[in-house]
Amino acid sequence: MIWEAVVLIFLFCLLCFLVSRHRPRAKNFPPGPRQLPFIGNLLDMRTFNHVTMKALAKQYGAIYTLNIMGHDVFVVTNIDLAWEALVRKGNVFAGRSDSYVGHALYQGQQAIIFGDYTARWKLLRKVAHSALRMFGSGIENLEQKVQREVEELCHRLSESRGVAINPKSAISLGVMNVICACLFEARFAEGDAYLKEMSEMIDESIYLAGSGVLLEMVPFMKFLPLGIHKRIKHNINLREKLFSSKFQERMKTYKEGTIRDITDALIKALNDAETEDSKMKGILNGTYLRNTLIDLTAAGSDTTASYLTWSFLYLAAFPEVQAKIHRELDDVIGRDRQPRFKDRSSLPYLEATIIEIMRHCSFVNATLPHRVRNDTTLGGYDIPENSEVIIDLRAIHHDPNHWQDPDSFDPTRFLDEDGSFICPATFSFLPFGGGPRGCLGQTLAKIEIFLFLTRVLQQFSVELPPGSSPPDFEPPEEPIARGLLLPSSYKLCVKRREF
Repeated sequence: MIWEAVVLIFLFCLLCFLVSRHRPRAKNFPPGPRQLPFIGNLLDMRTFNHVTMKALAKQYGAIYTLNIMGHDVFVVTNIDLAWEALVRKGNVFAGRSDSYVGHALYQGQQAIIFGDYTARWKLLRKVAHSALRMFGSGIENLEQKVQREVEELCHRLSESRGVAINPKSAISLGVMNVICACLFEARFAEGDAYLKEMSEMIDESIYLAGSGVLLEMVPFMKFLPLGIHKRIKHNINLREKLFSSKFQERMKTYKEGTIRDITDALIKALNDAETEDSKMKGILNGTYLRNTLIDLTAAGSDTTASYLTWSFLYLAAFPEVQAKIHRELDDVIGRDRQPRFKDRSSLPYLEATIIEIMRHCSFVNATLPHRVRNDTTLGGYDIPENSEVIIDLRAIHHDPNHWQDPDSFDPTRFLDEDGSFICPATFSFLPFGGGPRGCLGQTLAKIEIFLFLTRVLQQFSVELPPGSSPPDFEPPEEPIARGLLLPSSYKLCVKRREF
């Protein structure tokens, strides 16, 4: 009898919650799939991934509406509307909802990625931007850190002696060591416990961010004894273990006028901001700076490693493209001199290939949801305050209205008749986002990608194993959309080029 009463009370509370969140659909909303009473498109979210997003973009066009339990979400699939939201109305669309998972992982002190658009967030982003600019003011310093890991990767690839391997772990190790060198002046050997736990923390954070979407859709699930709560707690413990001691050590040994790494640059940038404006004192603390380091680590390692993993697959699958890059490298750099980032302008075909891989695989599938800070319009439609907007980058990069044969891989899209590189900003292309929430670390990412690929291709050729089937460039389908898409596991043969 008691349990029956509990169930009835629970169902009554649930019904009241659904009714309170349900409201009639506005007349001037974008089109979208049919919504059920109270729950809206909740059932559609069971398989909301890059495949279903592609179908929805094709059916509904430049922008469409989803409603989950009374909460409006608008998905933008058109470059012009994306620019309108991110840049022309950037301050309006720059908000971030206080998600359950984000709040828990950062213990209420969210940094750059999950922080809402407030005075504190703007100061934190200013400090982080100043720190990255300060640390990267001498490109040679960054290049040296990247080149050390590039040489280590080449050594590991050489050890395979042409036997088919999956390069993912070797690539991830190199990229992670670049980030650790930039943040803490540290590097780790393969199998190191710290590096293993760092990778676990990043992978788990990405998983939790995706899985936590369900908790936002159905809020009462936060109070159920689900396994995700234990995983969140474990991730919090890992963050404390991996970052707190290193950050405190940097704080204690910091010396004014000496910038050893990005952590030092963050400390200096904060001191400079507080000196410049006394009102800024006390707005930020060490926890916010530490959480910013976590954001930079997660964003800077996983995205670059994912892109390079895709790149090796494309280069092996399109040997004629790889051969043209080899010839260009031989003509411009030769086979002895180490490539430099300043060589980029002299390697238009390589640069075009880098951008076309980025476009074709669209490994960054979509942006995180942007909270709308006040009532506005987008593309002539009404967009209410506190609704959320997602930019479907994959749809933008494959929009048939802007790309001829968008599903074909063709680096010459980004070359003019004279073979010169065309700036991708003139295309339907937005891999790093834009506006107030544009990617902070894109300069470092571009340097890493260029130096890793040029050195590897200068020394090696990458080939599909004999008798293997053509690779599938469609990422594996998962129930919930992921921000980062990885290729299916693959192997390839890395062979040193004959001189």
